[in-house]
Amino acid sequence: MFTRPNFIFLPVVALCLIAVSSAHADFDERYWERYSEIIISADEPPPLLGGVYFEPGIFSGMKTAAPFSDIRVITEGKVEVPYQIITRSPETKTEELNARMLNLSYSKQKEIYLTGLIESKSAIYNAVDIVSDETNFYCQIQLYGSMDGKDIKLIRGDAVIFDYSREEKLRHTRVTFGDSNFRNIGIKIMCDREKPLRISGLKVLYQRTNPGIETTVHAWISKKEEDVKTKESIVVANISSAFPITKITMSTPDKNFQRRIEIWVKNDRGDWIKWADDIIFNFDTGKVKESKLHVSFPEVSSREIKLMIRNYDSPPVNIANLVVTGYKKMIVFKVDGRQKHYIFWGNQRTRIPQYDISQLIAKHNVGDIRIFTAGIQKMNPKFVGYEKQLPLTERYKYLLYGIVIVAMALLIVLQYKVIKGTDKDKS
Repeated sequence: MFTRPNFIFLPVVALCLIAVSSAHADFDERYWERYSEIIISADEPPPLLGGVYFEPGIFSGMKTAAPFSDIRVITEGKVEVPYQIITRSPETKTEELNARMLNLSYSKQKEIYLTGLIESKSAIYNAVDIVSDETNFYCQIQLYGSMDGKDIKLIRGDAVIFDYSREEKLRHTRVTFGDSNFRNIGIKIMCDREKPLRISGLKVLYQRTNPGIETTVHAWISKKEEDVKTKESIVVANISSAFPITKITMSTPDKNFQRRIEIWVKNDRGDWIKWADDIIFNFDTGKVKESKLHVSFPEVSSREIKLMIRNYDSPPVNIANLVVTGYKKMIVFKVDGRQKHYIFWGNQRTRIPQYDISQLIAKHNVGDIRIFTAGIQKMNPKFVGYEKQLPLTERYKYLLYGIVIVAMALLIVLQYKVIKGTDKDKS
């Protein structure tokens, strides 16, 4: 006689089949092309956490689409070690001080005089924003300070502010200088325009920056051309490695210009993608010296990058050289003091690993983590090639999903027949 089947049976079997279809094999060094030993000194007690800095060019063969996703830290016992990659990028905090504008006057020589008072007696500041809702202006700036309003000192005398509103907006209204604590501040604004610049206020700021750790990525200009129709200069640069970059600094003999620049990157399919835009300028006269010849953008990994410089009706800017930089990456991992540790990389088809280590690392000051070095990179003699990298469950993933669906359908049919037979016996 049949008994009523246990309905837990079906979901359990289904879950087991799905688990089999989606399971990943453990680390197998045959699927990683390169490795390097982490040099850990035996003279000191091993720490809980250790770190290794990634340098451009050291770990060649890494993936471009998702850099560092193929990194694995392995002990000599072939145990995978949890890690986290930390970017040593800068951190900037900007604090606006309480300040009020005391006086605003205009002279016949088209000069503007602005005075302000810092409310706090012990405040330190290093930047001033000139607040104006006007566009299309260029002005020279002289900045003065005083503790008592009588003994006046020059803080900076060669700054500029400007706004050029065409199709894209080029605007720069912040004056920076060394730390100052003058309570009284005076600004002289000299603009070459018929109507005086309309000023509505000023912002006094204190900027604190942790500079991070920058590293240079070798790059070179491979192509320069001028597009007469679009009035653009195009500069293409090749990048030597897949190390993520975030800034390009240009050198040019040209002076007294400002331009908007679009940054384009080439992806793994060979398509150009607009990534960001920024402005550059270089003013150098007898009275003014202010420049910004770098463009910053969100971190990206690309072997080719293109700069499109909008000239409009001005002559092209001659970009003589480029310096490409990124911020250092540090891999932080748990240290097993009993074994040697190795870094493996060069698996073009692996995925980003997920480890439960972030909370442990958050309890430590990154600057206090002991830094190790990576030894000479070596080719893995057990590497079997990219074609065989993925385990069976990954190479035939959709086939296995189909098998699971068919198996579940058969189980449903079988379950239905059993239930139907049970009901007939009862009747």
